[in-house]
Amino acid sequence: MCNDRKNCACRIAVTRVYRELKERDISEVSAFDTAARIFRLHHPEIPERESRFTIADWVDETA
Repeated sequence: MCNDRKNCACRIAVTRVYRELKERDISEVSAFDTAARIFRLHHPEIPERESRFTIADWVDETA
């Protein structure tokens, strides 16, 4: 588990998939849901709601 999600290794995968899907004109909702699935594969121990807040912070920072 990542103790510091700001420096989590899966962050690269999550933000990359979100960005690349958006570049391919996939809807924001679908891109976000896909990013959330990837995050949850890496961190099933983190509640879904909390993981979605983390992802939202990450993709907002890269925008």
